Amino acid sequence: MVIEKILKEKFGLSKFRPNQKKIIKSILDENDTIAILATGGGKSLCYQLPAVMFKGITIIISPLIALMQDQVKNLNQKSINATYFSSTLSKKETQDRFEKLSKNRYKIIFVAPERLNNEKFKSIISKLKIEFIAIDEAHCISQWGRDFRPSYRTIGKFIKEMNISRVAAFTGTATFNVVEDIKKFLNLKNTEIFKSTFDRPNLKYVALKCKKQTDKIALLNKILKQISGSGAIYCATRNSVEMVGELLREWHYSVGIYHAGLTSVQRNTMQRKWINGEILIIVATNAFGMGIDKPDVRFVIHYHMPGNMENYYQEAGRAGRDGKSSYCIALYSPDDKIIQEYFINSKYPDIEVVKNKYSEIENEQIIVDEKIIENPAIRLLLDYNYIENIDGIFCTVSDKQISEIEIKLGSIVKYRENLIARLNKTISYFEDFICRRRVILEYFEENYMFLSCGGCDSCLKWKVEDIKNDNLPNDDEINFSIDLINFIYNELEKNKTVNRKILQEKIISNFIKIDDFSLKDLNLIVSIAISELIKLNIIKKKIFFNELYLTEFGLECIKKQYIPSIDIIIFQRYKYMKHLETFSDWLIKFLESKNVNELNKSQIYDIVIQQNISFDELELITEWNENDMFNFGINIKNALEDVSKDHLDGIYLQLITLLEEHKSRDEIEHFLKIDDNIFNRLENNIKKSNKSISNIEIKG
Repeated sequence: MVIEKILKEKFGLSKFRPNQKKIIKSILDENDTIAILATGGGKSLCYQLPAVMFKGITIIISPLIALMQDQVKNLNQKSINATYFSSTLSKKETQDRFEKLSKNRYKIIFVAPERLNNEKFKSIISKLKIEFIAIDEAHCISQWGRDFRPSYRTIGKFIKEMNISRVAAFTGTATFNVVEDIKKFLNLKNTEIFKSTFDRPNLKYVALKCKKQTDKIALLNKILKQISGSGAIYCATRNSVEMVGELLREWHYSVGIYHAGLTSVQRNTMQRKWINGEILIIVATNAFGMGIDKPDVRFVIHYHMPGNMENYYQEAGRAGRDGKSSYCIALYSPDDKIIQEYFINSKYPDIEVVKNKYSEIENEQIIVDEKIIENPAIRLLLDYNYIENIDGIFCTVSDKQISEIEIKLGSIVKYRENLIARLNKTISYFEDFICRRRVILEYFEENYMFLSCGGCDSCLKWKVEDIKNDNLPNDDEINFSIDLINFIYNELEKNKTVNRKILQEKIISNFIKIDDFSLKDLNLIVSIAISELIKLNIIKKKIFFNELYLTEFGLECIKKQYIPSIDIIIFQRYKYMKHLETFSDWLIKFLESKNVNELNKSQIYDIVIQQNISFDELELITEWNENDMFNFGINIKNALEDVSKDHLDGIYLQLITLLEEHKSRDEIEHFLKIDDNIFNRLENNIKKSNKSISNIEIKG
C-alpha cells in the first residue's frame, strides 16, 4: 500500500504498467535487478519511485544529457530534489552542486558514466549514504548492444569501491548476449530479470521499398493523406530533415523540425510544441525522442532505414503508447545502407583520428559546448578519461599516455565490425516480404505465438500499389476492433464457458452507442471477431451447445498478455462481406443443389459467410464425403475469385496455402488443429485435385 500511495501522491498515477511493481519490489528487497522494458514500458518510474522511498541518495547513470536534464526538471516540479553532473557544466556550476551534494541536499543525482572516474566526485560520494544505483541504457556496457560506450565498463568497479548494495540495470532492448555482459561487468549475483514482451499488437508494421528519392516523396505524400493525427518522421541526416520539413509545409501540414544543428532552445521549443499538440508532425533525426512520453502518436514514419533493429524498434515504438492502433511505416531504398555505413564509420573512428584530436586538445584551446561534446573522437577520449572539462576548456588528463589508447581502441574496431553485421540483418527486415512482427520478436529472442500476425504489410498482403490506392484502413474502425477483442478476452477470462448468443448480446449492448454501425452490422463484426479468435485456437466452441471457452493456448495468451493483431483483418472481412450479395445468391442455389435441409442450409451458410469453414463442422452437419467437401471449397473459391482471392480460409484452402509455403507437417497440424488421420485424408484429396502442388514434398 505504501508503494501505491507514493505512486499516486508523488507521481500522480493511479496504477502501474506491467512489471513495474515487481521491479520496484525487487529493488526494495535488495535483489540485483535487470529490467528490459520496451519503449513506453515506464523505466524511469522503476528507479525514481524507490529513490523517493529510501532515506539515502540514489545515483542514476545515463549517457544522455538531454534526458538527464528533462528528468531532473520533472522531479524538481514534483518537489523531489534532484540534480545532474555532466561535462557541459562550468567549473562554478559543478562546484556549487558538489557543495550541495556534500550537505545531502539531493535525493537523486544523475551522472554521465565518465563522471565516476572523477576523484573529487568519488571522494564526496564515499562520505555519503548511497542506498541505490540505477544504470539506465545499460546495453551501452556491451559490445553486443546498439550503442557501446567504454565508460560503462567502469561502473562495476565504482559500485564495488562505494559498497553500494542495491543495483538495478535498465534497458529498452537486450538480447541474451547483452544481458550476460550486463551481469558480468556490473558483477551482479542471483539477478532478478524482468522482461516485458516486445510485441505491441496495436502497432501496424509496413516496410515499402522505393527505387529512388522521388518515389519516396510521392509515397510519403500518399501515406500522409491516408493517416491522421500526431506523428513523427525520422530522417537519417539534417539535410533530409530540412527537405522533408519544407515539403510538408508546402503540402500544408502543421510541422516542426528537430536535429542537432539547431540550438537547444530551438529544439526544446519544437519538442514542447509537438508534445502539446501545437504542431501535428515532427520531422527529426534520431537525436529526437529519448524520454518523451507522448501517448497519442498515431504514426511513426522512417524516411530512411535505421542502422540496426534496436534503433528501429525504439523509434517506431514511440507510436501508439495509448494502446490505440498506430502505424509504423518505413520507406527503404538501397542508398540507405550507404548512409548508415558512413554513420558507423564516423561514430567509431579510426585510432589515428582519435590521436589527432588528442594532439589538437594538447596544443589548442577547445571550448566545451553541446555540439563539440558529440564529436566521436571527443566522446571516446572522455569515455576513456583521457580528457576533462576544466573551466569550460577541454584539457588532457596529466597521468594518461596517449600511446596506451591504441590497445583500448582495439575493442572499438571490433564493435564497428559488429555494427556492420547488424546493419545487414536490418536490411533483411526491410527487403524480405515476411511477417515483420515475427522478424522483430525473433531478433529479440522472443517466440511469436501466432503463425500470422495480421498486423503487417506482409501478413495483410499489402503492396506499394495498395498504399497508393488509398487502401489504408480507417483508424476509428480498427480501434473499435481492438476494444472488441479486449472485451471478448475479458468475458472469457471471467467465465469458463460463455453462450455465444449471450456473449454477442453483451457486446452489442456495450457497443451499440457507436453511431457508424447498424445493429445488423455490429452483429456481423462480432461474429467475424469470434470466428477469427476460433481460427487462432484462442477460443473454441461446442458445436451442439453453441458455447465458447478459452483453450489452453488462449489462457497462455492472456497470461503472457498476447493479443492477436487481427483488428485490420476483422474490418477488411467486414467490408468484404458487405459486397457478397451475389455470392450469397450462388451459395443458396449451391446448397439447394446438394439437397441440404433448411436447418442445415442455414448452419452451413453461417459458417461459410463467417469464413470459418471447419472440416469437423462440415462433416457433422452435412454428412458429405471428402470429395463433396473438397468440391464445396473449390466452388466457393471459384465464386469468389472476382471479388478476392485472399479472404476465404476453408480447411482445404488453408491446407493448399500451407503446402505451397512449404510448412512442415507439424506446423500444418498445429495451425489447422487436426490429427494425423485427418491430415492424411486431406493431403491425399488435395494432391489428387491440385496438380500444381502434387509434387510438393511435405516435411515431417
